[in-house]
Amino acid sequence: MTEGQQYEYDSLVWNVNWRAHAMSIVNPYAKVGEGSIVWAFSHVREEACLGKNVSIGEHCYIGEGVLIGDDSRIGNGVSIWRGVTIGDRVFVGPHVCFANDKHPRVGVPWVEMQTTIHDDASIGVGSVILPGITIGKGAIIGAGAVVTRDVLPGETWMGIPARMVERGEPV
Repeated sequence: MTEGQQYEYDSLVWNVNWRAHAMSIVNPYAKVGEGSIVWAFSHVREEACLGKNVSIGEHCYIGEGVLIGDDSRIGNGVSIWRGVTIGDRVFVGPHVCFANDKHPRVGVPWVEMQTTIHDDASIGVGSVILPGITIGKGAIIGAGAVVTRDVLPGETWMGIPARMVERGEPV
């Protein structure tokens, strides 16, 4: 099989080095690393870059230019908008939502903010990460948290709004 060739088997479209469910959309201008998989009903937009061995769960949206590092896992129903960078070995639980504009309005220019999730972080199910946030290496965000401020490496945050509950060392 040559570079770019595809074949369908068991509802997965296999590329030379990665695979996508036949019911997913992976823009041809997205970069997908070796061993990665995009599950059903997910959409990976143009210029998104998925590292090696990344798993994108079902019903996910990966926006334009989003970067996701090697060995990261994105749970079902996650929305990751333009301006978000996710490091290596990051776990993003199901139904997490990242925002990228603090004051979105119809008919007003978009003010995109950068959000960074560093290596080895873990974000619990149903969390909301507001725009412009940095989550440090090895940090843990509890289920359902609303993160409104930067999280330092190794810290554990929970609640609405999220507050630090444990200070630790990064993994």
